[in-house]
Amino acid sequence: MMWYGRMTFRLDDPEDPQAGQDETRMALLLALATRDGVAGSQPALDLWKVLYDPTGFLVGRSDDLTIEDYLKTMDEVYGPQADLKPSPTIPAWQS
Repeated sequence: MMWYGRMTFRLDDPEDPQAGQDETRMALLLALATRDGVAGSQPALDLWKVLYDPTGFLVGRSDDLTIEDYLKTMDEVYGPQADLKPSPTIPAWQS
């Protein structure tokens, strides 16, 4: 959890436009891995929520985009079944 809090996933960086694209791609991949991953018999997203929800209650929700934000946007843009397989609708995965 601390690692996620320390990572920077900029959407845009005027000094380095490629950084925003790369970091957004990394954030989307992490969100997909969390959505699709399993730890033991529990979905990784459920485990993330078990950690994030009480933390958000105690210290406030994140000011930055969360895994849930990225997943919601991915569902709206690519559909709810987006995955890591190359696709004509997701050419950015290939770069």
